Amino acid sequence: MPTFWFRISEIALVAGLYVLTARLGQTLAIPPGNVTPVWMPSGLMLTWALLRGPYIWPGVVLGAFLGNVWAYADFSSFGSAVQVLLAGISNGIGDVLASVGCSILLHRYFRPFRLFQSVSSASAFLVVGVACGAAVSALIGVSGLLAAGLIDAQNYGNTFATWFTGDAIGVVAITPFVLAVYLSDKTERVLPGFETVANFLLMLSAIYIAFWSDVGGLMQSFELAVLPVLLMWASLRLSRIYISFALLFLIGGIIVPTALGQGPLQGIDRNTTLINTQLLLGVIGVLVLTLHATREQVRQQVQHLEHVKDTLDQKVRERTAELEEAKRKAEELASTDALTGAPNRRVFLKRGNEELNRAIRGGEDACVIMFDLDHFKEMNDTYGHQIGDRILKDCAAVTMGFVRNYDLFGRIGGEEFAVFLPNTTVSGGQNVAEKLRQAFLERSVSSHKLNYTASFGISPVLEKDRALSMVLRRADLAMYRAKADGRNCVVVYEPSLEEKNIGEGSPTPA
Repeated sequence: MPTFWFRISEIALVAGLYVLTARLGQTLAIPPGNVTPVWMPSGLMLTWALLRGPYIWPGVVLGAFLGNVWAYADFSSFGSAVQVLLAGISNGIGDVLASVGCSILLHRYFRPFRLFQSVSSASAFLVVGVACGAAVSALIGVSGLLAAGLIDAQNYGNTFATWFTGDAIGVVAITPFVLAVYLSDKTERVLPGFETVANFLLMLSAIYIAFWSDVGGLMQSFELAVLPVLLMWASLRLSRIYISFALLFLIGGIIVPTALGQGPLQGIDRNTTLINTQLLLGVIGVLVLTLHATREQVRQQVQHLEHVKDTLDQKVRERTAELEEAKRKAEELASTDALTGAPNRRVFLKRGNEELNRAIRGGEDACVIMFDLDHFKEMNDTYGHQIGDRILKDCAAVTMGFVRNYDLFGRIGGEEFAVFLPNTTVSGGQNVAEKLRQAFLERSVSSHKLNYTASFGISPVLEKDRALSMVLRRADLAMYRAKADGRNCVVVYEPSLEEKNIGEGSPTPA
């Protein structure tokens, strides 16, 4: 919160700045009434009120009063002193209503940083801040001059028009530029690029040729016509700081020489010339601010659409990831045994056939181990299915801890499991099976401290094998031979097992 003395200092600063800019504007004042073609205080006071709030109004009143007293200073008699005071008071009231009052109205619907960001905000600024503010200031100020006897009724219309356009041009020239600089961020405060420099140099050249050179009327008129084109180019292409600066520069570059009698805009008299010039600049200002606001609105809409697109893309990516995760889980459920987490029979057969074909094509060794838990049905019936399930899960966990990453393990059904060992001889398969058998013996499941064993059958992959089922059949024969030999042992397939027909018909009980 600003302190009392800080606010007093700011109000004094407002008044001082008003007086200084008023005196600067008075150098171009037009009689009768000493009305200036560009009233810079109008733009400065509106901007200050927009940025700082309405509490600066005493500074506006004081500055307007002192500025007018200075402009009409005549204290040779009591009557002239009253005239000066009346003009100063009326001007102060009009300027407060124009700047502070209009800032309150604009603040009601738009924040300062939102001005010129859309067509609606630019239109509100032009209608409220420019037209209404200038009209109120001119009406009260010129009426005060008339009441004070500083102008007569015959000159009321011309004085009003000059005052109105001067205030309006002051707001159009000053307010956008100050707001653009004050509210700019670091990305906008950069050195001008080639296009900006080129635009400014062309504008500077056109102003010089049109208003200060002796090239002739046709060339001057051509250069004058080029100026709005350069501003429109800036409005559609360049930064808002440069656009507002270029508008301010153009207004000053045309008003000053025209007020001094230079350039192609001279009319039948000075007053008419300046009013016409002000109206021309007003139209250009409205066009430039509207174009810039339209561009900003389109840019924001494009940004909004890009944000919506990015949001939709992100949602699509998230949804795609969710679907892929759901697909992965579905595939996992379809390929994994729900109880043990091992690949199920379908996946084991599919991948096993692929490994089988690869091994045969490459002439590599490979073998298959099949094993079945011994007396599992009796343990399941005695201790319950929950204990049986824990034994199956423990068996699968132990096996998955032994096999290599490229080995293939799966639950074939019930208490029966199989392991496909690529690049492994039968002797290597025996070693793996023996390690598994020993590991199972050392396990203790549940509070009953149950041990379990398994019977193992091993079969090599033969060149004649066309499907994994052929290898599994041989491993199955060897496994049932192991059960017949007393269980808890490892048997390697031999052709003689075919003759004994072990495993055919009714298998040996688990």
